Amino acid sequence: MADEPIFRVLGHLEAIHKTPSGWDARCPGPNHKHDDRHPSLSVGQGNDGRVLLKCFAGCATDDIVRALRLEMKDLFPQVIDNVRRIPYRLKSNGEVRAIHERVETPEGKRYTWKQPNGESGLRGLKLEDMPLYGIDDIPDTGPIVLTEGEKSAQALLDLGVPAVGTVTGAASTPSAAALARLQGREVWLWPDNDAPGAAHMQRIAEGIQPPPRLIYWRAAPDKGDAADYVAGGGQAADISTLLVEIAVSQHSWTLPQLLRAEFPPLRWAIPRLLCTGCFIMAGKPKLGKSTLLQRVSADIVRGAPVLGKIPCERGEVLYLALEESPRRMQTRLMQMLGEDKPPEGMTIATWWPRADKGGMEDIEAWLKEAINPRLVVIDTFVRFKPPDKGKMGDRLYDRDYDSIVPMVSLALKFNISLILVFHVSKAIPDDPLEMVSGTLGLTGAADGVMILKRERGQATASLFVTGRDVEERDLALRRDEEDLSWALLGDASEYRLTAERAELLKILEQQPGMKPAEIADAIGWLARRVRRLLFSMAHDGQVRIRDGHYYPPVDTAPLLLFEQHRTAES
Repeated sequence: MADEPIFRVLGHLEAIHKTPSGWDARCPGPNHKHDDRHPSLSVGQGNDGRVLLKCFAGCATDDIVRALRLEMKDLFPQVIDNVRRIPYRLKSNGEVRAIHERVETPEGKRYTWKQPNGESGLRGLKLEDMPLYGIDDIPDTGPIVLTEGEKSAQALLDLGVPAVGTVTGAASTPSAAALARLQGREVWLWPDNDAPGAAHMQRIAEGIQPPPRLIYWRAAPDKGDAADYVAGGGQAADISTLLVEIAVSQHSWTLPQLLRAEFPPLRWAIPRLLCTGCFIMAGKPKLGKSTLLQRVSADIVRGAPVLGKIPCERGEVLYLALEESPRRMQTRLMQMLGEDKPPEGMTIATWWPRADKGGMEDIEAWLKEAINPRLVVIDTFVRFKPPDKGKMGDRLYDRDYDSIVPMVSLALKFNISLILVFHVSKAIPDDPLEMVSGTLGLTGAADGVMILKRERGQATASLFVTGRDVEERDLALRRDEEDLSWALLGDASEYRLTAERAELLKILEQQPGMKPAEIADAIGWLARRVRRLLFSMAHDGQVRIRDGHYYPPVDTAPLLLFEQHRTAES
């Protein structure tokens, strides 16, 4: 602690006397004719470790510093051996409760906790109960800006803006006790410009009344914060123009309020396919649901393109493989990753408590500990949800719906994507959502649904996706059995048409000169379906026709014109 600026300055002063707020000392400044026999210099320490000097005889700070043969930079934490340490002091009711030291190195930043006496650790104090940075210094009236972290709060304080900062990190939330002094005040929340920062402030907003407002800096860089705003020349007077209504704690609106409100953007685990919310993934047993989701999870933790084409942001994944053995998971993941280095950030569990036996709390604990959680997969949900104890006469729809609602709330609370894996029913309904085993209460409560369909022994599959915030799509996929990767082929309807044409060409290559009825009998299709597709293929030059018989395009038979084909079909 001897290298802190306060001890550096005190070592140059005389007649030092400790006071409740700092120290008194003789001022060496130019306004003292008799060596300041009655000490008039007050010496204090800012929450970020800087030295505060005030001479009651009117000496300017720079004159005092020169008289001490120091420089202004000596009043601030210094860079020593390429390491800069900034000790943020957390005070409550005038007492320093802890020191949160920011350590900046060429490799990046880190934080350490210290006790007021300089010893490491928090002496068993809970992180969530730590006072907000600067909470002791807030004015009695007027708005207060709440930022993520001490650096942002101090930047605003230097700008003259009343501000406090959280010290828990984005993954955790200050307790009710830590937020108590903000109750009843006008609070403006300034989140970091990333998904964890937005989720952090959303959780805080739920615990403050009256509902706080949100500062939405549209020009913020990725992960930008209030400190970046100040560093970029932002002015205190302009902050109020960045205010928008926050949607978290408000549940009813007037129409003008709702139209003026601005909501945080959707967070996409997979762009256009999987966003914040609870999704159901369904498919027949043993046809690839788990391998698809495991491959997607591995791609997300690596930041690799999903399905071979879709760029995604790297993040952490919790995968509950509740129908798998550790040996099977190991074999499958080794096959997927090959020689690649195993990525960090994926937690796999083959056993987990049920939702009503601590399972929900354990997932929340993982989400709070993770730095950047993106996805949680529960495979399968029937192994996680509470056992069905409904009474005779209970509506099955209501029971199914109620089992999904807590999962939806969990996904929204932490701004993540959550996938619940189900098997499909044996029936083949017209509506794809009716394929999910159970009642429509499941799909009605979920934010989105994915249906994977694949015939046994086939490499190609289709993935039907729909949801509240997701455009309805039906995609064609292909699985590589060698590394269990899945590739996006395009729109399923277009791909099916291409596949059907390929099947007809294969038949004609084996038996040139067949008629539509003969082809239909050979592959089990309706004759009119075959005639309609051959009509299109002839128009596109993909088959040749002669006297009602069809040939591959490489056949030597003369290619008839489109009008001849129409005549032959009639």
